Amino acid sequence: MRHLLLDTGSSSTRGGLLGGTILLLLLFLPSAASAQTPEAVQVEAETIVYDQSTQRLEATGNVRLRYKGITLYAAEAVFDVALEHLTARGGVRLIDAQGRELRGEALSYDLRLGLLDIQRAQTIVDRLYVSSERIQGTARRLTAQGATATTCDPVRRAYRITAREIELIPGDRLTARHASVWLGPVRLLTLPVLRMSLRSGEETARSLPRAGYSSAEGLWIDYLYYYDAGSLRGGLYTKYAAGLGLIPRNFLRYETPAFAAELTVGRNQDVNSRVYDLAEVTAGIPLRRVGSSMLHLGGSVGTGWFREPATTLETARSFAQIDLSVPSASVGALTTLTGTMAYRYAWYGTGATMATAQGSVSLTHRLSERTSFILSYRVLDVVSGATPFLFDTIPADDLVNEATAFFTRSGLRLGRLETTVFGGVAYDFRTTSPSLVAGFSGRDDPRLALTLSGSYNLKLSEFKVTLDTGVQIGLGSRVSVFTVYNTRTGAFEEFDYGIAARLCDCFQVVLKYRQARQEFWLEVGLAPNPTMRFPNGSAP
Repeated sequence: MRHLLLDTGSSSTRGGLLGGTILLLLLFLPSAASAQTPEAVQVEAETIVYDQSTQRLEATGNVRLRYKGITLYAAEAVFDVALEHLTARGGVRLIDAQGRELRGEALSYDLRLGLLDIQRAQTIVDRLYVSSERIQGTARRLTAQGATATTCDPVRRAYRITAREIELIPGDRLTARHASVWLGPVRLLTLPVLRMSLRSGEETARSLPRAGYSSAEGLWIDYLYYYDAGSLRGGLYTKYAAGLGLIPRNFLRYETPAFAAELTVGRNQDVNSRVYDLAEVTAGIPLRRVGSSMLHLGGSVGTGWFREPATTLETARSFAQIDLSVPSASVGALTTLTGTMAYRYAWYGTGATMATAQGSVSLTHRLSERTSFILSYRVLDVVSGATPFLFDTIPADDLVNEATAFFTRSGLRLGRLETTVFGGVAYDFRTTSPSLVAGFSGRDDPRLALTLSGSYNLKLSEFKVTLDTGVQIGLGSRVSVFTVYNTRTGAFEEFDYGIAARLCDCFQVVLKYRQARQEFWLEVGLAPNPTMRFPNGSAP
């Protein structure tokens, strides 16, 4: 490769190398009246022409241009340095400062204003592939005309969305207008407006209908439709279950970094598939640091009207909650404190009240590079009172109020597993029972996670073995098992398993069973492709 440093004193500079590449580096120095930092343009091409008088650069043949955090690949490109305007043709690939990539046949890009226009375009944003005859916009908002979008492999699209126009706000949402959803060659539905959340993979998955079966609900199908109402973000959730009937619910949410409020009206269901009706408004302040201390403080309040068909009870419920958090704080050179705690007080129109506490706190003292002493406390308990509603009751199996003191040693190898061995004592405040505990946990990311432990209850003379494991069985597919076996009774107190397997690269089937509640359910829904690639196989 030959390198050429442009002589900006000449009116025209040309460089060329048959069968090779020439690198052109332009340094644009600020004027005496300017305090801006000098910018640099780096260009590689087979032929480069730069006209000093017009400040116009032309490059052809395997062009690669870098400027202000962007990288452009094309067959030919023209860059107006004075106007900071870039045009390119032929196999265009533009990688912006955020690492997002757009491809197309022709590009026009005003870097000063951040405006781009790309023809016969395709892009990947938040694991969503979009192709269009034309994409316009900025790094914060893109608009695609006559577009197709999918979270599947673009070559083998199990489903796709076609629309007259698609608006993309990276990290937030997709809005498709005059949109149709296709499953293979079959059009499932057409909507005036369809929205998909891009805030997380979980929210994206909820943007299309899901279906399933459970022993309590029977066959069911649900759909969460996101929409905007001025500055409010809304969602209309609709579910139909053969055993429960129609469950519609709507929410409107107003959110700023310092405050959030939400209004929810409709029907909901609890973990035991009991339905109840509600009209509730809540407001909250997220966790924020208190001065220069290690403590973060937040809270929420709410009030509403609830009706529970199972008990025929209909009354108001209000609550206030305080949230405390210590994300990570040093207590001396070798000791770290972490934890979250929440205290909630609820009062009801019947005169009943209920106070609950939930959280965990951990104090870790490092004895050596691999050995630590950990004192911890976790709680999910009813402090006082009781709720008159069934849906508001905390299941007895979920209640916990326990302190532990463990020694741990990490960095040990067991085959391919990197393990941590632990042992110590535990005390259950609910049953006033002390226990001896020992075990180990190991990980072989992302293939296997395993925790095996045993506990001996000194009060009951009872020994229990607990196994908690998850095994990856392919891309996006995993088997998980959680069991508690009581050697005194010779029975499994808990035996839960789950299988999450991909039907293809963007749909997932989930099978779960929980022995304690005799619950079995099957769910099929969208699961965005974790390794989204352009049709030619290259990653973005």
